[in-house]
Amino acid sequence: MQVIEQFCLGKRQDQSLNEDKIIITDNYICVLDGTSDEDGIRIDNKSSGRFAVDIAESIIKNLDHNLSFREFIDILSDKLFSEIKSAYKAINIKIIETTDLPSFILTIYSKSRQEIWRIGDGIYMINDEIFHFEKPLDQITSNARSLFIASEVKLGKSEQDFLNEDISRKYIKELINRQHAFENIEHEYGYGVINGRNIPDCFLEIKKIQRDSEIIIASDGYPVIKNNLQETELELEELKKSDPLLYKKY
Repeated sequence: MQVIEQFCLGKRQDQSLNEDKIIITDNYICVLDGTSDEDGIRIDNKSSGRFAVDIAESIIKNLDHNLSFREFIDILSDKLFSEIKSAYKAINIKIIETTDLPSFILTIYSKSRQEIWRIGDGIYMINDEIFHFEKPLDQITSNARSLFIASEVKLGKSEQDFLNEDISRKYIKELINRQHAFENIEHEYGYGVINGRNIPDCFLEIKKIQRDSEIIIASDGYPVIKNNLQETELELEELKKSDPLLYKKY
């Protein structure tokens, strides 16, 4: 297993706020994408998404190398939930069935199993073949945001107005908040996240790969991935030039 290149840069200037994380061990290569907290809950002076991926890193670095995906996720979820309980107790938050918990999604390469594992909408490529997933709820909120921006532009606002202040996020905030009701639930709107609760098998994606394959793993911060980091970054820059609000195509 050879790592050719890696890159992780958050959207904000302060990289301590970055909720993405790359974790590399002797057996696992993991790309984690922490879920942004719309309500701004802070744990140990971190966003909930950053808290979750930091805890996950400490757990993953000590996991056995020959685990199945199911075993990996069950151990990770149990240990994460224990840490969340302790952290929430310290800030006087009582956990009930409907409590939103710190969470993240992930894509993993397991060397011993020769498999790619995925929960959520991470993107990966195996020998030039791209495997992309967008959950139905994201399609709904993305379309709603696109509709809102397009209608506002039609009514007289400019795209620059939205670049100065993107009010479309406020418009779809209620939809985003309501997504949590479907976390790890087998439902047409259901989706998988790692938040300490049980994750049904239907949200665990496993892809067997051949030895000597070339693999690229990315978070959804890259709508498109190419054969290397430089080409991927150039593609992202071109996309931002043609659609700086990312509402026409993605």
